[in-house]
Amino acid sequence: MSSVIDILELLESDNSRLFKEELLETHSGNDLLKRVFVTVGDPYINFYVNKFKMPTASSFTPEDDAVISNFLDFITESLSPRRVTGNAAKDAVVSFFCELSERQQKWCLRILLKNLRCGVQSTTVNKVWPGSIVGFSVQLAESLSTRYEDGKGIIIEDEVVYPIRVEPKLDGLRCVAVKHGGEVTMFTRNGNVLETLPRIKSALEKAPWDDFVLDGEALGADWNESASVVMSHKKGKDDSGMIFHVFDALHFSDWRDQHNDLGLKDRVDLVAELVGQVGSPVFQVPGRLVNNKEELLKAYMTDTDAGYEGIMLKDLDAPYLFKRSSNIRKMKPVATYEGIIVGNYEGKRGSKREGLWGGFEVVLPNGVVTRVAGGFTDKLKSEINVDPESWIGRVVEMEGQPDPLTGDGLTKDGKVRFPVFIRERDPRDVDPRVMAAGDTYLKSATG
Repeated sequence: MSSVIDILELLESDNSRLFKEELLETHSGNDLLKRVFVTVGDPYINFYVNKFKMPTASSFTPEDDAVISNFLDFITESLSPRRVTGNAAKDAVVSFFCELSERQQKWCLRILLKNLRCGVQSTTVNKVWPGSIVGFSVQLAESLSTRYEDGKGIIIEDEVVYPIRVEPKLDGLRCVAVKHGGEVTMFTRNGNVLETLPRIKSALEKAPWDDFVLDGEALGADWNESASVVMSHKKGKDDSGMIFHVFDALHFSDWRDQHNDLGLKDRVDLVAELVGQVGSPVFQVPGRLVNNKEELLKAYMTDTDAGYEGIMLKDLDAPYLFKRSSNIRKMKPVATYEGIIVGNYEGKRGSKREGLWGGFEVVLPNGVVTRVAGGFTDKLKSEINVDPESWIGRVVEMEGQPDPLTGDGLTKDGKVRFPVFIRERDPRDVDPRVMAAGDTYLKSATG
């Protein structure tokens, strides 16, 4: 009979989604396997130990399933409720790992870090064991369809129903703060726990309210500082310059159930009430009502001139939807560019794509290489990940955000500004300069 570790090893060995689903269906009666996936997948279960010195593996170990069962008991009964914390928690983990074989250490570590890296998503787990994993989703915006025309400026192509709330689009990192039982846990938009913003976390924990969720962006002086602090692997990194800009709020029960009927106007008032009891470094994102297209374009120009990357348009009566929705739209007029894929790179360390394909390097007709990682569907990411090198030499179309005044979508150094993949193009139907730039770059790269 296969142990849970045997099954996890098999899942890791084959990239086929069908294979993974069939294997899990075969072992759907394995309660310990289900417990592993539920423990790792539940975004509200955290263990607070991310880094420690791995001890030498033991050559005399108990059987795999006993190890996994005991480890789950240990982390859910001692670490998650914080009965053991700090160095004592690290020492307890090291002590446990001293008794494990190398492969037992491997899978227990992945469980501890809540990242099995075996290609099984929560949707697949819930397909095999319906309703077993609580989802973690945030509301995402659709794009307002616009274009830039010489002599006319920005043309809005989508219908906008006024009045509408407009907020500046911040160039930070999405951050969700969940306060439940007096303790605050901060998450990325994908449900990964953030432990790099202790100053913000402490301020929220001191607030007199409980069982609420704040949705916003963590922002430093610029994007580099924001990313450097928020995504750092060092908990001790200085976060004194970081501010939590909150644009939405929900009751914890609504957030956990992933269902909400409260309109935006009421949620904006709730943000003001909650944030007002916290103070620095937590602030509400400013917003205003616009009543027509002229006011909308003025708001866009005002905010982009102030250094924001655009504006957000929000339906005043709409509930918070845990998916991408036209209730919220972002206004960032874009220009399109074609280029040749000349390389690829792996996902960032600590992200869900660590060790997997993370994006392409694309050379433009100007000879400058732009990195593009956004715009790819999960299905396409999986296909590319099988053999990223096979994409070298292909033509892709990207969109970039133009400068609101010049209409130029390239940065000063010639890269696409905020690049997003649109589609692969047929080389027979592109500007010859695109192909020439690709040929030149690839020939120089191979010597």
